[in-house]
Amino acid sequence: MGPADPSNSTPPLKLPTGLSTAPVLVDDGRQLEELCDRWMGLAALAVDTEFVRERTFFPGLGLIQINDGRVNALIDPLAITDLEPLAAVLDAPTVTKVLHSCSEDMEVFFHRFGRVPQPLFDTQVAATLAGFGMSMGYGSLVQQLCGVELPKGETRSNWLKRPLRPAQLTYAALDVAYLLPIHRYLQESLDQMGRSAWLSEEMQRLADTSRFLPDPETLYLQIGHPGLGRRELAVLRSLAAWRERKARSRDLPRNFVLSKAALVELASRRPHNREALEDISSLRPADRKRRGDTLLKLIRAVKKLPADELPERLRRPLDLSSHRSKVDALRRAIKQRAKDLQIPPEFLANRKLAEGILRRALRGQEPVTPPDLSSWRTEQLQPLVDQLPQ
Repeated sequence: MGPADPSNSTPPLKLPTGLSTAPVLVDDGRQLEELCDRWMGLAALAVDTEFVRERTFFPGLGLIQINDGRVNALIDPLAITDLEPLAAVLDAPTVTKVLHSCSEDMEVFFHRFGRVPQPLFDTQVAATLAGFGMSMGYGSLVQQLCGVELPKGETRSNWLKRPLRPAQLTYAALDVAYLLPIHRYLQESLDQMGRSAWLSEEMQRLADTSRFLPDPETLYLQIGHPGLGRRELAVLRSLAAWRERKARSRDLPRNFVLSKAALVELASRRPHNREALEDISSLRPADRKRRGDTLLKLIRAVKKLPADELPERLRRPLDLSSHRSKVDALRRAIKQRAKDLQIPPEFLANRKLAEGILRRALRGQEPVTPPDLSSWRTEQLQPLVDQLPQ
């Protein structure tokens, strides 16, 4: 079984007899325990979540869907206070958890349980490695592989409002109904293509929880601003850390506390009093009124820091404008290698990664691929850099 060709129609999978698509609402702890006891003995479970995150820092978990091939269980986390039986299943090393495009689901599980499900199988990533194209949606994958068109009407539902409507329950159940047969098909495809290890590496990266609650003192690096001096960067570091802690403690989106633009302008201008604060155009009037004294206090505190406690200046990326021929050559090589592998070029190496690799090569860094890059990508990309014209 070779990689799928998106230009050709794939014959629908033969779906297992008795495939469960009807929703079964689980809102009782004992009912959940009975299901979890059975799930512990299975090889794989289809998993999904529904959540709301519009005006909060943390996602509000509204529903957990589990399909085991026979039961399409919709677990109500608002009705069941003790979800530890489910957490044990999600932790079980013998039970593969099958999800589609699971990055956000991982964050939901991390904030609810303090950990994420493992081992993982993400059908979107697996489909990309199997030749189905970049970031294929669940509905498209179901239609192409199973010949079933799914409804889309409840995408923006309020999953925290009770009771859940029948249309919501049906929609949520269908989100996991076809994952197990798709998982089996894609696993067989990757095994035959010799890419199962590639998928395992991608799953390890998805299971990395360090991105969910990073150290507040490091968040200024994500905002970045190479034009700032060390004292200005120290202000940015202090303000970004304060914003992060405030957002978490009050469960508010970061920009509800203070905008990124305001952080950078405050750091670059370092106002010393209320009058100077009035000149910060990106600071909302309400923030100036409510948070002005706190912001000025933070800025003044940085003024007293000794030089050895200031962060190092951010290094400007190496300008590649004078190396355009090498940039173009590397992009062409990546495109051709991706074509040979029948995967999208941006999945093999997006523009940021490609330019980062080229900058490392031009600086003489070894290896030219970043140390945290997956080994399968390194194996594919390193020879392309070695073959670049000098």
